[in-house]
Amino acid sequence: MKKNKGFTLIELLVVIAIIGILSSVVLASLSSAREKGKDAAVKSQLASAKAQAELWLSAHEDIGYAGVCTDPDVGINKLLVAAHSSSGSATTGPTINALATTAQTAVQTACNDSADAWAVSVPLSSSSTSLASFYCSDNSGLSKETSAPLAGSTDYICD
Repeated sequence: MKKNKGFTLIELLVVIAIIGILSSVVLASLSSAREKGKDAAVKSQLASAKAQAELWLSAHEDIGYAGVCTDPDVGINKLLVAAHSSSGSATTGPTINALATTAQTAVQTACNDSADAWAVSVPLSSSSTSLASFYCSDNSGLSKETSAPLAGSTDYICD
């Protein structure tokens, strides 16, 4: 009686199928971790934006917060552009106004400012529900997740 050394074709196919299933599970969990990482970066950037807005106010007491969203040298603008830039560079992307008016309208990044107040909302990548989720910060110190972006150009409160 002669013993064959090696694996049969069926055994090899079963092992390959098991490896394929395990790798798809790992890739799916990495994708959700990547989305959560992007959301954490947006939240961190908006926390920095609060400090930048207060620095703006102290440097421009005559006009208040007006211009804090649109000045390309202000941190809020750079942070929000970096949040939606594929390269992650804050200096090469469009301004916030351009983000709102170009083909990226689906992004719905909004930054509103006036002499007395400012508010910023940025969409989050991952959402626990089927509805879109946004992260909003305003001059009162409030930062929270909301189900809708800022309501209009005169909305300065995170609802």
